[in-house]
Amino acid sequence: MNRLSKQACFVRRWSATNVAAIGIFALAVQLAGCGCTLADCSDGLYVHGLIGIPASEPARLHIRACRNGACGQGTLSADAVPGESTYAQKSLSGSVQAEGSLRSHPGDEHWYLSVTFGACDGEGEFEDGDVILVEVTDLDTGVLLVDMDEAVVFGTVAPNGEWCGPICLVAEIPIPAF
Repeated sequence: MNRLSKQACFVRRWSATNVAAIGIFALAVQLAGCGCTLADCSDGLYVHGLIGIPASEPARLHIRACRNGACGQGTLSADAVPGESTYAQKSLSGSVQAEGSLRSHPGDEHWYLSVTFGACDGEGEFEDGDVILVEVTDLDTGVLLVDMDEAVVFGTVAPNGEWCGPICLVAEIPIPAF
């Protein structure tokens, strides 16, 4: 083997060895968590939007929320307090993990409603195609404010990047305008 061939062979071996070492180092850094943040997330399904009750009036609602046939329900009330922010929250009773919340801020024209589903109910993990039903009735007038029945498509959230985890399933569904 001539001198030039020996040098080329050495360079190829050195390059291959260093590339392998860099790859092993990068894997070790990844496994050690270096380069990843510690931000957390959780799976969630959120139905939210304005409802047809003026924020200047008290809100008394009956909420029924179902996911794949498992339902929860409850009454949620909030008093209007002029010039102040108002917030009320209620866990719904039943076989689905869900809660409702109402809020208004100074200057808001209508109450803002959120219905949040958790993945820790008897229905198991969230999946594309889960069917939700949300019905909200104004207890003072008997008017059905929200009547939704639809299949859900989830997106993913990876707050630390795709390689670091966690990766969470999330869907946000707006309440149709009243």
